[in-house]
Amino acid sequence: MDERAIDDSTVAVLGNQLTASANQNSATNALSVEGARLVSTSGHSNAQAGSLVEGIGAAGDFALASTQEILGGYQLPVANGAEVHGAFGATSGGSITGSSFAVSDNGQTASATGNTVSNALALKSAWLGAPGERATGSALASTQSAQAQITAVSDMILSVPAGLTSSSAEIAGNSSIAFARMNSASNALSIDAALIGPLSNQPAFVEHSVGAPPQAMGDHVLANTQSATGSVSGASSIGALGTNGPLDGASLALNGNTAQASAAANSASSSLAMVSAVAPAASVALANSQSSFAAVGAAAGLDAGSTGRLSGSQSGISANSAIAQATGNGSSNAMTLSGATGYDCVPDLASVTTGPLNSGVGPAILSNAQLNAGAVSASALVRNASLTMPTGNLTGSAADVTGNVATATAYGNSAANSIMLASANAFPAVGIVNSQLNTAAVTAVSGAVLTLTPAAMTGSRASYAGNVVTAQAVGNYASSTISFGR
Repeated sequence: MDERAIDDSTVAVLGNQLTASANQNSATNALSVEGARLVSTSGHSNAQAGSLVEGIGAAGDFALASTQEILGGYQLPVANGAEVHGAFGATSGGSITGSSFAVSDNGQTASATGNTVSNALALKSAWLGAPGERATGSALASTQSAQAQITAVSDMILSVPAGLTSSSAEIAGNSSIAFARMNSASNALSIDAALIGPLSNQPAFVEHSVGAPPQAMGDHVLANTQSATGSVSGASSIGALGTNGPLDGASLALNGNTAQASAAANSASSSLAMVSAVAPAASVALANSQSSFAAVGAAAGLDAGSTGRLSGSQSGISANSAIAQATGNGSSNAMTLSGATGYDCVPDLASVTTGPLNSGVGPAILSNAQLNAGAVSASALVRNASLTMPTGNLTGSAADVTGNVATATAYGNSAANSIMLASANAFPAVGIVNSQLNTAAVTAVSGAVLTLTPAAMTGSRASYAGNVVTAQAVGNYASSTISFGR
C-alpha cells in the first residue's frame, strides 16, 4: 500500500497572503479647525503655498506644510527594496484517485516606497469672515524630493500534481503584485461654511515653470511639489507547475490569476473643495509641479505551463492576466466649488498663459506642470504551451485557451485635471493651466505565447478565443475638464 496515495480526498491551499513592505519616509498630517466664526487676525494679506520668499512651504492664517527628502548621491543613491517569493502547492508524492486539488485565492504583495504622505487641512464654520472683518485664509503645501533606487519584486509559484486520473485540479484567483513609488502624496484642502468671505479681495494667482516649484497665492491655496532622481522598478511573476501531465477522465483549470507590476517616480492626488450655503467670495488655487529624472520600469509575466495528452478530460486556461504600468509623473488634480446662490469673488475674470513660464489668475485657478527626463518602460507577457507535443492528443475531451490578457502601459507624464462648479445661479470664472514636457524614451511591450495545436483530435473540442494583447506608450497625456451642476 502506498502511504503517500491520495484517494477520494480534497487537498486545498486557499486564501494565504504574503506581504513585504519597505518605506523610507511615511507621514500622515492633519489640521482641522472648527468655529462659529473665523476671522483673520494673523496679519497675512493672503494665503501662499509652494514657493515663498523664505523657501518652499505654506503661509496663511491656517497653514499645513510637509517636507520629505531622501538625500542620496548621484553615484550612490539610497537603496530601498521589497521582495516576496512565495510557493503555494497542493501536490501528492504518490498515486491519486478520485481526488481534487485546489490552489486558489492566494495573494502576495511587494511594496516599496521612498516618500509617502497624506496631508489634510479642513476649515468648518458658520461664518468664515464677517461684515467689516476679513475671513481667514488657508494654505497647504507638500514637498517631496528623492535620489534613490526603489525596487519591488513579487515572484509566485503555484503547483498541482502532474498528471491526473479521475481527479481534478484548479489554480484560480491568485495574485502577485509589485508596487514601487519614489514619491507619493495625497493632499486635501476643504473649506465648508454657510458664509465664506474674502481675505485678500484679490483673485487667485499661480505661477511656475516646468521643473520648478509653483507659487500659489489667494484666499485658499494648495501646492504639491515632487522631484525624483535615480530609478524605480517593479517586477511581478506567476509560474504554474505540474500542469504538463496527461489527463485521464480528469479536469484542469487555470483561471483568473493575475500578475501585476506598477512603478512610478512621482504620484500625487490633490483636491480642493469649497462649499458655501450662499455665494462664496473667496479665491482658490491648486498647483501641482512634478519633475522626474529617474528611470522607471515595470514588468509582469504569467506562465500558465503546458498540458499533455487529454482523454475524456477538460483543460482550461482562461482569464489570466499580466498587467504592467510605468509612469514618470502621474497626478490627479480636482477642484470642487459649490455656492448655492452664485459667487461673489471679484473681479470675475480668469486668464491663463502657457509657455516657459505658466501662469493663471482668476477666482479659481488649477495649474499642472510636469517634466519627465527619465526613460520609462513597461512589459507584460502571458505564456503557455498548450498541447504542442506530438503526444498531445485530444480524445473525447475539451481544451480552451480563452480570455487571457497581457497589457503594458507607459506614460512619461499623465494628468487628470478637473473643476466642478455647482450653483443655483451664476458660476465664477475659472481657469486650468496644463504644461507637460517629456524628453526621454517611453516604451511599452506586451506579448502572449498561447498555442493550441494538438497532434490529433477525436470527438473533442479545442477553442482559442478572446485573448487580448495591448501595449500603449505615451509621452504626455492630460485630461482637463470643467463641469457644471445645479
